[in-house]
Parts: sequence; C-alpha cells; structure tokens
Amino acid sequence: MLTIRCSKLLLLISIAILCTLVSFNNLTDYATNFEFVKHVLMMDTIFPNSSITYRSINNITLINLGYILIISLETLSAALCWAGAYKMLCVINFQCANF
Repeated sequence: MLTIRCSKLLLLISIAILCTLVSFNNLTDYATNFEFVKHVLMMDTIFPNSSITYRSINNITLINLGYILIISLETLSAALCWAGAYKMLCVINFQCANF
C-alpha cells in the first residue's frame, strides 16, 4: 500500500514541477509566448476562406487578459499540486511512523 502512495506522490510532484516550469517560463519570457497566444486567438494562421474566423479575437486587450488568465491558472495549478504533494507527504510520514 505504501508503494502505491509513494508512486502517486511522485506523479503529483512531477505534475507540480511541470506546472511550475511552464508558469515560470511564461512569466519570464512573456513576449515570446504572448506571440503564440496572440496567433492562436487571432486565428491569423488558418485558411482565409475558413468559416470559423468569426470567433477570432482581435482586441489586443482581450488577448492580454486571456494570456494573464492562462498564466494565473498555470500558477494556481502549480500551487495546488505542491500543496497536495505536501499533504500527501505528511500522511505518508505519519503512516510510516506507525509501523
């Protein structure tokens, strides 16, 4: 049973590290990653005669707000994963002390 809990803990720590790195990268290299998000939201790289261009977002303020929301959710995900990993580690340590 302890092996399964430790593997779950390692998986959660791996996800927390990934979320932390992605969030850190987006915060430290805002301009480069913003260009990618801008192209996705503006839909300027799809075929011009496509019928889905009506839903593109061309307002730069909305694009900035969307990117800030993405970074915020990535940071929140990282924080929650780290908090969950800490709680799991506390539970595993408590159970190990009882053996």
